[in-house]
Amino acid sequence: MGVNRKEIAGCQIPEALELFTKYVKNGKVPPKTKNSFIVPADWIKQIGPRLKERIATETTEQQKIKFNEKREKEVGKLDGQFKNGKITEKEYKEKIWQFDNVVENNIQNEIAKRIEKAHSYSFNLQNYKSILSNDQIKKWQAAFKGIKIKNGANIDAQFQELLSADSKTALQILASFDSESALEMDIAREYLSKAKKKEKKMLELEEILKENHEYPLISLTDLLISNENKIKPKKYPNEQFTVLGVSNIGGVFVNEKKKGSEIDQSYFVVEKNQFCYNPYRINVGSIGLNNFENGSRQIISGAYVIFGVNENEIDPRYLLALLGSKKFNKYVNDQATGGVRMNFKFEYLQNWKIPLPSLEIQQEIVKKVERQKEIVDGVDKIISSFSSDNFLDFSFKKVSIDNKVAVDGSPIKDLSNFQDEIYVGGENIDSGTGILKNIKTVKELGVKGPSYIFKNGHVVYSKVRPNLRKCFYASFNGICSSDIYPLKTNLKILDPQYLTLVLQSKYFSEQTQSFQEGRLGMPKINQDQLVQIKIPLPSLEIQKRIVAQSDKEMETLEKISDLKRQAKKGINKILEEVWGE
Repeated sequence: MGVNRKEIAGCQIPEALELFTKYVKNGKVPPKTKNSFIVPADWIKQIGPRLKERIATETTEQQKIKFNEKREKEVGKLDGQFKNGKITEKEYKEKIWQFDNVVENNIQNEIAKRIEKAHSYSFNLQNYKSILSNDQIKKWQAAFKGIKIKNGANIDAQFQELLSADSKTALQILASFDSESALEMDIAREYLSKAKKKEKKMLELEEILKENHEYPLISLTDLLISNENKIKPKKYPNEQFTVLGVSNIGGVFVNEKKKGSEIDQSYFVVEKNQFCYNPYRINVGSIGLNNFENGSRQIISGAYVIFGVNENEIDPRYLLALLGSKKFNKYVNDQATGGVRMNFKFEYLQNWKIPLPSLEIQQEIVKKVERQKEIVDGVDKIISSFSSDNFLDFSFKKVSIDNKVAVDGSPIKDLSNFQDEIYVGGENIDSGTGILKNIKTVKELGVKGPSYIFKNGHVVYSKVRPNLRKCFYASFNGICSSDIYPLKTNLKILDPQYLTLVLQSKYFSEQTQSFQEGRLGMPKINQDQLVQIKIPLPSLEIQKRIVAQSDKEMETLEKISDLKRQAKKGINKILEEVWGE
């Protein structure tokens, strides 16, 4: 260990080494701990029978559509040969049988490929271990006392038998299920929730699985319908296409409209009420529901994952609300793979378990969430209409801010002495208004540095993407990203709050664009460029008058922003109640 190496609090490597050397290396089974668990290898090898069935059904339908045109041509050719006497009736039927047999083999091969592709060999506990508590497991096992276990078959055979089994046989099959297996408990949960005739014992089992949850937890496996409908728009040169995109703020939006002749790549066709998400950006909320009516064909880049839902079981708006929850974001971060880069596969989404009330209750929940969202959207519209340009007077002489403004200090590398200080990053500053949101301490965020120290009275300005106008006047001491400048002004000439308004203005962001010409990568503005820009500079008295006028409107914006915060808390509370928390 060198001088720059420090022990990491909570690191699990020492525990892992101890488990290996003490148990695994000696052929012993290590005990379960907070950080370690064991599952049978068979649980990792198997794929859920419901997923296999869905893949088989979808693949068969898609492949038959694909081969229908070829079959029609083949039948047409054989009809001609038969009429001309070139083949007999027996040969005619045999050739059609051979064609259909080849198609069927191709379909089965494709099903096998897709099942293998869908198999996620993930070593995340949530994929295999049921969410039942120790108390629930004990109750589940005790409930089968005196019931003969029917086992010996694999999970696929048990699932098929369960679909048509009478109550007595069903209980015997359920008795064979391992209460610690996520897959087997999911199948049991689904069977019990859908069973038409429920004996007292079945009702007891259903209540055990629902403990701590008002609604049954159901895997999304059978509720999601993958969209594999890709086309090459160039094949339809004169057709108008609506190209969609996905934003982490507004969800699915219309990006542009193009003729097929202008589009080279393959795109997915997106129907109304289908979801689109970017597997590499879903952790920042890049997922949305397409609410647009199908006018021209709607398409989206092949880089996205597209899916619909079984609307007889789940309202897409209800699922959208859950996908916007903290619960889902945590699941995404737990499941995503790919090292530094996020890659959230469709199979991971299918494995997620959600509370599933009846459609009527789902719609009631959606109405409650949408009422709160209307408040959030309304506040966003009001805030977006705010502009400091409305207060600035551009008729005053414009001068450069050189010798009037300077970056105060230089970045510090070690934040160990600033753990309790508030930390501000670019994402915490609202564009154009300077309203701060979701701020936490250095310790809470685990920030290491390098960072700047800003002080009460500083103008704090983000040099990254200056077109976003991220700037605020500091009324407290804190820490900010090294991509953010803490600026001090010459108080005899330039009021810092007036400078804040200028840096937040569209006028100033437009002046920064001249420094971006020919630049590659992320737009930025350095200290030398910053002080070259000329700004309207009236007397200090007029500057303070402008600041006072702006402050009145900012007070109103702050109050309105509080409504937004309360509405967001309301949404979180609604969803927490759905999860039974």
